[in-house]
Amino acid sequence: MSIDYDKFKKVFEDDYERQKIDTLLNVSGLEVISKYDEEMMRSKFSVYEDNRMKDLMTDRERELFVVVRSIANKEINFLLNALSKLLTKEY
Repeated sequence: MSIDYDKFKKVFEDDYERQKIDTLLNVSGLEVISKYDEEMMRSKFSVYEDNRMKDLMTDRERELFVVVRSIANKEINFLLNALSKLLTKEY
């Protein structure tokens, strides 16, 4: 995707915000997943053990988590797609 960086700077004045949005728009989800895993471990919902993530949630917590994650992913994808369209040079 080709971003109009002049437009980008007008919308996001803070360098940190620009870098974060640029990363979300142009980098695979692996970095985001890594931060997500760190938060799950910090919150004691999972632990890294024997070179793999171990789930510590109860069945009910896991069911709720899946629903919330699904809703959040749809909203995040909607926002990223909207930002992508607004920031392209063609728009």
